[in-house]
Amino acid sequence: MSERTYYVAIAIVVVLTVGIIASAVSFTLGQSISSTSDVRIVAQKLEDGRIEFGLQQDGERILPRSRYFPADARVGRWLRSSPIGVDVEAAQQPTGQQPETPDGRSISGSGDAYRSAGHFSAGNYVCSVSVAGNNDDYGAEYFAVVSYGDDGSYGALHASEIASSYTGSSRLTIGSGWSADLPTGQVYFEVKASSTAHWTISCR
Repeated sequence: MSERTYYVAIAIVVVLTVGIIASAVSFTLGQSISSTSDVRIVAQKLEDGRIEFGLQQDGERILPRSRYFPADARVGRWLRSSPIGVDVEAAQQPTGQQPETPDGRSISGSGDAYRSAGHFSAGNYVCSVSVAGNNDDYGAEYFAVVSYGDDGSYGALHASEIASSYTGSSRLTIGSGWSADLPTGQVYFEVKASSTAHWTISCR
């Protein structure tokens, strides 16, 4: 193999490596990659001049169906492998840390409030509501949590309790049609509580 042909082969290896990564989401081989996995691109030259390549994770080799560089590859021609895919393990939460809700849909505060909990995609959610210290000079204050859509539409009543403390959960359906509480988009929560109350709303 001439020096020029050698460098052409190396360039093709680099190009196909990018193709593997770009195509990873389209086909799953059941492999799993976590944040601590050792992932490498491997390649070997065959007797007929072709170069075979693959993806290696923690010593285990993953070979795409189309994984050979032609020995007579034309200079400047872009080549790519057949797609492979990997499953990515979610990072573990530190001990004692609350798992983050999708799109950051968790809010907390005190007293009366009307706040956005972020963008909600279509689907069913469980909203957990809690309050403590819901008192005023005259005793327990009325506590209520109601959801609203970005367009001001009325959503679901998630809490309605006359008590100094309360914990509960309720359903929230986002989407379209008769079964949806609110349309897809920003969801707001209106909280009625005494100024001494501290509350949290978390939907997942």
